[in-house]
Amino acid sequence: MTVCKKKVKRKMRKRYWEEISVKTKRITAIAIFLFVVCQLVGCVFHNKEENVNNEQIQNITELIEHIYSDAELTDIWRFKGSLSELNQKYPVECLRVTETMKSVVYLSEHNIVFVYFDRNGNQSAISNKYGLKHTSAEFMTLQIGDTLTDVMEFDPDGSYLFLYTGVKSPRGSTHCTKDGYLVLISYDEHSIITSIDIHMI
Repeated sequence: MTVCKKKVKRKMRKRYWEEISVKTKRITAIAIFLFVVCQLVGCVFHNKEENVNNEQIQNITELIEHIYSDAELTDIWRFKGSLSELNQKYPVECLRVTETMKSVVYLSEHNIVFVYFDRNGNQSAISNKYGLKHTSAEFMTLQIGDTLTDVMEFDPDGSYLFLYTGVKSPRGSTHCTKDGYLVLISYDEHSIITSIDIHMI
């Protein structure tokens, strides 16, 4: 009986930690998805002083003047430090501010990088890097009813984070366009597109 009880306890512990692992992955995926959605506020001009910016909403293609090399953009993507330190090395032209965080956007000819900070200017999350291969109009050639495979073939550089977290919901991919838009594509449980939303970066 003692041996049986131990086996039962081991199975219960294993099942408990498996459930915790699944819940953690699900919470992480949801948090990241919401995190991206919260970034859907257009850039405001940042005049190289961290706390000085106007409130005019502009597309990044209108706002950003300096186009970095892909090597420089990779360096920005890997940057670790405060917003002030980043601004000293790579002057900020595009700053977005929400109730909980700040994000900075940089461009090269082929890529875009988002660097995230808390309200105090301390780096708060892993930076995101996206390839820029298509325009927003080209993304509209994708349609509801198309598959996840269609999207991945169209834009292999998009973010398909849900595929790696092992969770069933939310199922969405994130993409950026050459003309300054963020594309959010949602899928059902069969990996069929259910919605395509395009927002100004």
